[in-house]
Amino acid sequence: MKDRPSLTLVAGRKRSIVFPLLPETLVRTRAADRSVERLEIVAHLDDRAEQGSGTTADTISELDALGDEVGELRWGGRRFPGRIAGVTVTETAFRDDLEPIAATIQLSFDIVPAGRQAASVTVAGETWRHVPDLGRAGPDDRVYELRVDEDGSLHVRFGDGKRGARPPSGDVVVRASYRVGEAGR
Repeated sequence: MKDRPSLTLVAGRKRSIVFPLLPETLVRTRAADRSVERLEIVAHLDDRAEQGSGTTADTISELDALGDEVGELRWGGRRFPGRIAGVTVTETAFRDDLEPIAATIQLSFDIVPAGRQAASVTVAGETWRHVPDLGRAGPDDRVYELRVDEDGSLHVRFGDGKRGARPPSGDVVVRASYRVGEAGR
């Protein structure tokens, strides 16, 4: 088991879920937006198999807490930027107190190529990740939020050090690029 790569969902620098087993099923398809590839993954968790330090109940809770903030899927040495398109958790075995000890997780993840993302922001040469709401970001998460005014102006909002990392002060280069409309359609 130790030689098998893990599957990790990442929502920030210090917020992630590592699945203790390699998914047993992986299907690649195209999403409705033909430029987006969808990964359909089925993973089985079972505390009785002594897979790692986390329990099935912990993994289910962490997955629920990360929600739509996941921006990257890592599988072994590969990184896929994107977003969760759907999650189904089926609890399959329980302790006497009804705490789950085994579950099947079906996960849909849309891989969004960097060139197709609506916006890209780098701070001091490091790419930061877009999130829909800074309110759920941790203090070290290098994330930003986008706001569109009524006149169509796009604003990039960074964290305050409590909800999302604050960009460093001083002479730091911040670069933003964005696309307008549905290019490529």
